[in-house]
Amino acid sequence: MYNHETFRKLCPTLIQFPEDAYFDVYSRSLDIQAHTQAEATVIRRFFPGTTWKKEWNAECKWWEYHTDHDGIHIKIYAVTEGPKTCTAITETRTVTKRVPVTFKDETTEETVIVGWDCTDNQEVATNAPE
Repeated sequence: MYNHETFRKLCPTLIQFPEDAYFDVYSRSLDIQAHTQAEATVIRRFFPGTTWKKEWNAECKWWEYHTDHDGIHIKIYAVTEGPKTCTAITETRTVTKRVPVTFKDETTEETVIVGWDCTDNQEVATNAPE
């Protein structure tokens, strides 16, 4: 839900965002979409002096970055590129899928991400390279 106080506080920053940036302002929070690590880095630079916690959302298959800045929780989400400091841990699994053209079950092998090996402590400094 849109919140006037939070919006007024963020307005000077929001008007500097890239023109195609998609964001939602809530009560004491801001959610921003970024699809690449480069887009996420651009957004993070608008909030200097903050430390970002990165988190893999397995259900959505994307990365999220969280921080608090000036009393507002900020989340960057939908980042489908993995951070350079992380390597996907994959397994090949046999899965059964319903094939829509013939409506039959088909067994195939797929490589799926089962986790991430991040060499750092799960935090990203604002202006640090990934």
